[in-house]
Amino acid sequence: MKRGGFTTVELLVTLFVASLFVISGYQLYSVVNSRAANTRMMSDASNIGYEVLRKEGSVYNDSGIPACNTTVSTHPTQSVTRSDLRLPSPSIRIRRCVPFSGVPIILVTVTVSYDSPLKEVVHATYISEN
Repeated sequence: MKRGGFTTVELLVTLFVASLFVISGYQLYSVVNSRAANTRMMSDASNIGYEVLRKEGSVYNDSGIPACNTTVSTHPTQSVTRSDLRLPSPSIRIRRCVPFSGVPIILVTVTVSYDSPLKEVVHATYISEN
């Protein structure tokens, strides 16, 4: 005589499959959460870099700016300190160089570095010398 209902094996298989769905759902949640945090940090760094470029990038007047084709280490570097950053280990640098000799144009590059391993966001623009 056959009884109605499920056998123990059927219940165990169902619980095993259900636990696989729960585990894969949690892994998907972890990946999405991690990528969202990385995207937020990159967005914050980009916004800060653009803001620094707009505010402090054009405030400079010096005739001793090297040509852009020289080594990067000889370019004047200005470090900017901000207290409102939500980034881990942030560093903001502004570099200036002259891309074309005889033309009163300066290339201004703002680099925002953050996190470990190091990630960077770079914004650049051209300004005319005053």
